[in-house]
Amino acid sequence: MDTGTIIELVTVRTWPAFALAVAIVAAASALAALILHRGVRLLARHRGWDYGRIGRIVGPFLTLVAVVGMWIAVRVTLPSPTGSTPSDASPSSS
Repeated sequence: MDTGTIIELVTVRTWPAFALAVAIVAAASALAALILHRGVRLLARHRGWDYGRIGRIVGPFLTLVAVVGMWIAVRVTLPSPTGSTPSDASPSSS
């Protein structure tokens, strides 16, 4: 299989694929939040930093990660209103 075929298989634009992509991004964002939260808390405790001040930085960063991840998932997998895929929209040679 060539790379174009693999990309087309991965970026199927159907509603179930869209739902799956959103679920994957939500789970990945939650996992990233857990890992970052635990890491920052451990680092703050180890170095004697005030976690209350540092903890306020983590929230907006995680929100940014979740929003960018959702944007990518929507951009790649959201079906078009007409039901056509990008490969269907290729210019004709007439």
